[in-house]
Amino acid sequence: MEPRLSGDGKPSVSWFLGPVLVFSALTVLVSCHGTCKHRAPSPDEVVHHVYLKPERLTKRSSPDDLQLKIKIIYDHSVDQLPADKRRLVKDQLFPQAIDYLQRTFSVRRKVGPVLLSRQCSTNQYLRKRDDPHRYCQDACADVTRCGPVVVPQHHLQQCKVCSESGKTCGPLGPPDGPGVEGSDFVLYVSGITTERCGQENIVAYAAYCQLEAELDRPIAGYANLCPAMISSQPQEFEGMLSTVKHEIIHALGFSAGPVCLLPRR
Repeated sequence: MEPRLSGDGKPSVSWFLGPVLVFSALTVLVSCHGTCKHRAPSPDEVVHHVYLKPERLTKRSSPDDLQLKIKIIYDHSVDQLPADKRRLVKDQLFPQAIDYLQRTFSVRRKVGPVLLSRQCSTNQYLRKRDDPHRYCQDACADVTRCGPVVVPQHHLQQCKVCSESGKTCGPLGPPDGPGVEGSDFVLYVSGITTERCGQENIVAYAAYCQLEAELDRPIAGYANLCPAMISSQPQEFEGMLSTVKHEIIHALGFSAGPVCLLPRR
């Protein structure tokens, strides 16, 4: 079974799932039906068609190799949380949620390293014929973000720019970074009191931020926990864990809207 989610403005999610695993994953996804406040990322928050070097794309053979591999990158804001909340996030919530989801989802191909595309300073870019890269018009942005998180420079491809006329194009600045090895998906985790935290009274929110060109699937996303809403009380743990699983599924590209488009088999 190879369900692909699609819809206007939504990515085609190309994770492999077996029938039982589809049910298991979607049980987590819809567990907060009626209260989920997920927002699909706006177009200027997502980088599409990220080029990954073809020589680093290889088919997997063994069942273990097919398992989705998620790499967690903790933003410095997580280390600034109170000690009890920091330990909860880094030692319990995300390791347990990631372990569950890695056993639930499989991927079509192994990708490594994950090397993200730089955002453009004006969100305007060009593409050249027979060239898989995107070229920013005039300049790349000073920083590239995934949600509220600034992506480390060593996770980024070299900046590529074109003049305003589009006649002169080429690389600019530092070369490609080493990227993130041994991962199919990079999850940036933060604990920032954002405007959305204050407006919606939510525990956490998440989304994808970059989609690769080969299969149009998310290769990077973020999950932000609202610090004031993190509870380290033992009786709250299962609810917090369920929320984190739910939000990571959003980061992987699933949302309430396109779930009905999964084929029934």
